[in-house]
Amino acid sequence: MNLLPHKSWNVWSAKNKEKVRKEEEKYKGVEEKEKQRIARAEQEARYNLLRSKAKKRKEKEKGEEDDEEDDGEGQQRKRARPGIGDETTESVNPLAVGVVPSTLPSEHLNLFANFVEKNSSRPLGGNPEYEEEKRAQELKQKQRETTYLAQSSAEAKKGDSKPWYQKKADTKTIYAGLTQVQQE
Repeated sequence: MNLLPHKSWNVWSAKNKEKVRKEEEKYKGVEEKEKQRIARAEQEARYNLLRSKAKKRKEKEKGEEDDEEDDGEGQQRKRARPGIGDETTESVNPLAVGVVPSTLPSEHLNLFANFVEKNSSRPLGGNPEYEEEKRAQELKQKQRETTYLAQSSAEAKKGDSKPWYQKKADTKTIYAGLTQVQQE
């Protein structure tokens, strides 16, 4: 008897297939909107960057006109400023900005670089007490690993302290304890 087609959780039922298809379309639509939103934000960021660069360039050109000097023969010459008028500087076409992929830096941003440089005299390892505890634990673990099954716990300790069952008993105290028990 085949009951699977009658179950609501059947993956292959037409109802569930349609439900999955609709959810996938909905997800694709949401994903596409998110991509468009991100692209628009990047485009605006690049546009604002180019706009600020153009504004700075105009200010520098204005300042350059003020810096023109008379060289004594009635001719004017401009002061040389790096980056302005050079062929080495790149010109960006603002119309092509929307086509260019993100130019934002994709490198890791280290927020604590100044802090590390200031405290470079202190080793990065940090806490000496923690390091000492860690070394002690490692030593203890090493001793556990090197202790063989044939060794007794007294041999592993490498000391004079023996467990109670290996110590020689004082026979006088044993007999004294027995006589007390017998008398009672």
